[in-house]
Amino acid sequence: MAGVSREIKLFDASMIADAISIQDDTMDDLWPRGNRDARGSGFIGQFQPSQLVHCPVKVIPVGQKISCLSWNMYVKSHIASSDYEGIIRVWDVNEGQAIRTFDEHEKRTWSVDMCSANPTYLASGGDDSTVKIWSTSMAHSVMTLRFNGNVCCAKFAPNVANYLAVGTADHSVTCYDLRYTATPVQSFTGHKKAVSYVRWIGDNQIISASTDNTLRRWDNTNGECQLVYSGHTNEKNFVGLSVSKDWISCGSEDNTVYAYHKDCKTPIAKYRFPTAPMPFYDPQYTQEDDQPPSGFVSSTCWKSNTNTLLTANSKGIIKVLQMIP
Repeated sequence: MAGVSREIKLFDASMIADAISIQDDTMDDLWPRGNRDARGSGFIGQFQPSQLVHCPVKVIPVGQKISCLSWNMYVKSHIASSDYEGIIRVWDVNEGQAIRTFDEHEKRTWSVDMCSANPTYLASGGDDSTVKIWSTSMAHSVMTLRFNGNVCCAKFAPNVANYLAVGTADHSVTCYDLRYTATPVQSFTGHKKAVSYVRWIGDNQIISASTDNTLRRWDNTNGECQLVYSGHTNEKNFVGLSVSKDWISCGSEDNTVYAYHKDCKTPIAKYRFPTAPMPFYDPQYTQEDDQPPSGFVSSTCWKSNTNTLLTANSKGIIKVLQMIP
């Protein structure tokens, strides 16, 4: 985890998983499709938070406010960061040291992504309206893509190293084949405000999040919008977006994290952060008894192929949640 504290904090996921007795069930069989439950909430599932407080196993001082982190899928000790000064770094977390620094962006960077199909590639984007492609074996960028609006997010396809999706402040989502950058593979239009995040479902579908209060699913083969998701609130902040198989999670400006199934346009489950952090578990506490929401959810990330979700809010609170029927 990272943020305005100018630190990268590392937690031991296995310790957290043991603490909440996660079974790591795959999410394919969580709930049958069908009618909502009769409780009146409109949701057929719920999130169960961990009740223990965990401390980081390592803290790495970085000197600048961090906007994004991305793990290397092959070299497990390497993580990339982007920051408010426009600098991209690759860190060795075992040593707590930066092993590569890239300084070509002219303004703040919002996004960095290490390619899962080729772990030597990185993509970064920021307020200078560019996406830069880097190689960990080279000192300078190998490619620059220019856009009409600030770049909020750039994301490689999970299994195709040449495919890159980009979300920009001019309301657009664009997909490029990096071998032929003169013309994008697809340009998706439909959002009414800035596109803050893009994520892939497989190699042919893209999920985008916008400050127009919606998510959209796009077909990269024909450029069509397949579904619009709504139910969360997002009008100005970066609230996070994560995808795992058929499940989508996003934050909201009502201090709540929401989960969608890719084929359902309304949320399946939600969890609202308590107004004040509780250092110990209170069995009498219910979310209905909480005060009106304060802050917003700023980040969310599924543990791959499980019903476990890591999420954080603007107050610096981090929660490990398990989605249950």
